[in-house]
Amino acid sequence: MKKTIAILIVISISIFIYTKINGFSANEQIKPLPEVSLTSVSIDSIKPSNELWLVNSDYPINAPQLEERMIPAFQAIPVSTEQISLQDTTLEAAQNWFAAAKKEISLDLSVVSGYRTEQKQEQLYLDAVDKSYVAKPNASEHQTGLAIDIAVKGISWEDLDNTAEGKWLQEAAWQYGFILRYPKNKTNITKVSYEPWHFRYVGIPHAYYCYKNNLAFEEYIQFLQKEKGYQLTLGGVNYLVYYIEENQGLIDVPKDLPYQISEDNLGGYIVTALIQS
Repeated sequence: MKKTIAILIVISISIFIYTKINGFSANEQIKPLPEVSLTSVSIDSIKPSNELWLVNSDYPINAPQLEERMIPAFQAIPVSTEQISLQDTTLEAAQNWFAAAKKEISLDLSVVSGYRTEQKQEQLYLDAVDKSYVAKPNASEHQTGLAIDIAVKGISWEDLDNTAEGKWLQEAAWQYGFILRYPKNKTNITKVSYEPWHFRYVGIPHAYYCYKNNLAFEEYIQFLQKEKGYQLTLGGVNYLVYYIEENQGLIDVPKDLPYQISEDNLGGYIVTALIQS
C-alpha cells in the first residue's frame, strides 16, 4: 500500500549513520519536506531496535531477553571491571567518543557501569542510602545496555560538574549519539537527581536535537508524539525523523529510503531515514 508523507520542518539535525562523521558542520536549513513514498509493512518483519526506549519510573521495562544482545566491553574500551557489557551500537559509539577525548584534550575516560540485570539493579536499589541516584528495578536505563556511567581519570564524580573536562563531555556527547540523561535543570521532569557522569546512547540525530533544544529525553519523546517529526539538512545531506503508531500490526516506513526504526516503550515507533538528494 503506497502512501506519501509531508511533515513541516522543525529546526534540528539528524545523521543516519549512528557513529561520528568526521569534519561535519551543522548547516541547519528549514525547508519543506518533500513527499516521501511510504509502504506498510509488518512490525514483526522489521524487528525494531530499542535505542529510543524511554525508560523511567513511569515507563518501566520487562525485557530479560536483552541480556542476549550484550557484548563484553572489556578490551574494547577502558572499563572498571571485566564484567561490564553493552549493546553493540553503544559500545562502538563509546569507542569513538573515548578515542576523541584522548586525542583532542588528552582525556582518559572509562566506563564504570554499563548493562545491569534486573537482579543487580534490585540489589543496588536496596543497598542505596540515597535512592534519588538509583532507579528501581525495571526503571533503570542500565538494564537496556544503552547507558554508561563515565569516570574521568584524576577527577572525582563530585567535582566533574565544575571542570572543563566535564563541560567538554556534555558538549561533545551528541556527536557520538549520547545525551546527558539527567540534566541539572530537568530533575522535575526526569525525577532523577543530576548526574553529570550518566550518558545514554540514542543515536546522533536524536542526541543533537535534545542538546540543541535543551530537552530531557522525556521532553523529546513528547515532542515527537505531538509534532510527528522533523527534517533537516546537515552538510548538504537531508535527514528525516518521524513518529508513528502501528495499525493492525502494520507500520508505515519509507518505500525507497534507507531507514532505522526503534520502539519508544510507550507504544509508538520512531523512524530515522536518509533522504537522498
